[in-house]
Order: sequence, then structure tokens, then C-alpha cells
Amino acid sequence: MTPCQSSRTTKSRDLVQRDWSVFGSGVKSRPWVFCRDSIASMSRLRQPVNICSDRGSSPLEVVAWSVVLLAPITPMLGIYQQLSDQLAAESIARHGLRAAVFGFQSGGDPKQALDAALLTLSQSWNKEVSSVNLQCTPNCTAGSMMHLEVRINRATAIQSAGLQEQ
Repeated sequence: MTPCQSSRTTKSRDLVQRDWSVFGSGVKSRPWVFCRDSIASMSRLRQPVNICSDRGSSPLEVVAWSVVLLAPITPMLGIYQQLSDQLAAESIARHGLRAAVFGFQSGGDPKQALDAALLTLSQSWNKEVSSVNLQCTPNCTAGSMMHLEVRINRATAIQSAGLQEQ
């Protein structure tokens, strides 16, 4: 049985690797593995470092616990962004369609009224509108339906209103 072996199994944390080149040229520069107890008994070696010490592990624990505790929050941020985009799309579609209908009722072009309103509405929500689709079925006359579809990222909102002369 070697000095590092005992009746219990030797764990890797009990082993220390030393480079003997620090003791002069008489000793070959080769790493040796000794157990912690045999190194501590040698008086000419410097004091061994306690490998099993938990000193300095607090920053590591803070990082590990931060990752574990913040991991469930990350998907919530994506849900928040989707809900924010959906609310903005619904509001912009509703108020944009209202502006287009008022533009039609005042005798103007509904598309121009919508374009003017979209700029203000998208700035107020601080969102970028991906696409806008304004349609009249069958045509933009009194008694027809006007449909507005607004897209912000993956959120889509559709609003419809009937047209009548004022």
C-alpha cells in the first residue's frame, strides 16, 4: 500500500500535483502526485493549499443561483413583448380605421387619412408597423365594408366598419 492509499477510497480532491523543478536542478522536472496528508508531513515543502476549502465560493454561488432563479423569467419577457405588440396592433387598427372612416365621410381619400393617422399612432405606441392593408368590399362607397389589417412583428389585428354618407 502506498502512502496515499488507505482503507477508504482516495478521492481526486485529496491529490495534489507538484512540480519538483522548484527545488533545483538536482531533481528531475517531472510532476508527481502525492496525497495531501503526505505533503503536509514534509517539512521542507511550502505549506499545502487546502483544496477542499469553500473559501471564495460565494461569487460562484451567486452566479449559479442567479442563473437558476432568472431562467424562468426569460420566457416571460417574450410573452410580455408579444402582448405589448398585440395591444399596440389592436389600438392602431381601431384608431386607424376610425380615421379612415372619418376621411371617407368628410369626402376625402380614406387611404390618405389612414396614412396620416398611422404615423402618429405608431409613434405614440413606440412600435414599428410591419404592414397595413386597407380594403373596401365591394368598393369604397356608402353601404360597403371597410377592413383594416395591421401587423406589428408577429401580432396581427383586423378591424372592420361599415361606410355610410354623413
